[in-house]
Parts: sequence; structure tokens; C-alpha cells
Amino acid sequence: MKKLLAAAVFFALTVSYAYAHNCPAICTDSNSCYRAAEWVADGEIYNVETYWSKRAQAYVTRFDFAIDSWVKGEMRYGHFLHFKTNYGCNDVMSIPEYTGGIFRLYGTSNQNEYLYLEKISD
Repeated sequence: MKKLLAAAVFFALTVSYAYAHNCPAICTDSNSCYRAAEWVADGEIYNVETYWSKRAQAYVTRFDFAIDSWVKGEMRYGHFLHFKTNYGCNDVMSIPEYTGGIFRLYGTSNQNEYLYLEKISD
């Protein structure tokens, strides 16, 4: 029983580490991200919160994105989305330290995941 428990703990830690640290880049700039994104929206970042995650073994940042306009596609989730960065292989790009101004967010089919974030104006 102890060996089974030890194996389960080892497996959980290995999967957790791989989940948080071996993430391939889907896109690296606005052009490739535009092609890969399900939707693209311009808006503002609010309610930024950063904390240490034991599961991800990294700092995680949560934030809200208020959509001002749609550039590509349109989601059915309203104009206010919630995101968590640096957690798993989605949303691996952290947000900038200064979050004032308008940002362009390149999103996926999952309402809480994004591919790329860029500042477009102050």
C-alpha cells in the first residue's frame, strides 16, 4: 500500500511539473497569433492579483479583461473575461507590470485561455 501511495505521489508531482513547465509556444508575435486565435479583442485589464501557486510551482497572476471592441470573431461570454496566467500550458504569457491603457488579447475557444497579449495604446 505504501508503494502504491508513493507511486501515486510521484506520478502527481511529475504530471504537475510537466503541466506547468513543458509548454510549447503556439505563437510568438501578433501575426502568428492572429492566425491561430479563435477571437481577438481590444480592451482593458482590471483586478490584477499575483500569488504563489504550490501546484504550478510558479507565480500566478489572475486578471479581468473588459472588452471594448472585437477585432476577430466574437465570444458569447459577454464583455468581461477572467484569466489566470503562468498556470499550465495555456496562458503562459504573463501580463506587463503596468496594465494601464488598451491591450489586444488573442483568445482560444476556451473563454479563460489566451495565446498572446499586446499593448496597443496608452
